[in-house]
Amino acid sequence: MNELKQILATGHRRDFYRTLTDKLMTYALGRGTEYYDVETIDGIVRSMEKDDGKFSALLMGVIESAPFQKMRTAATVTASN
Repeated sequence: MNELKQILATGHRRDFYRTLTDKLMTYALGRGTEYYDVETIDGIVRSMEKDDGKFSALLMGVIESAPFQKMRTAATVTASN
C-alpha cells in the first residue's frame, strides 16, 4: 500500500488529480464527462496542483464550474414548465 501511495504522489500525481476530478464531476453532474468538459477538468487539475492537492480545491472547482452551475435538474425543468 505504501508503494502505491509513493507512486501516485511522485510520478502520477497529475493523472491521479485528473481521474479524481473526472469521477467527482461525473457524480456531481449526474452524467459522464464529455469532450467539452476537458477545459473545465484541466482548470480544476491546475488549481489542485497549485494548492498541493487540497480536496477543497477540487470541491470548489467542481462547484464553481460552468457545467455544474448550468446543470438542469428534473426539479428545475418541472418548475419552469
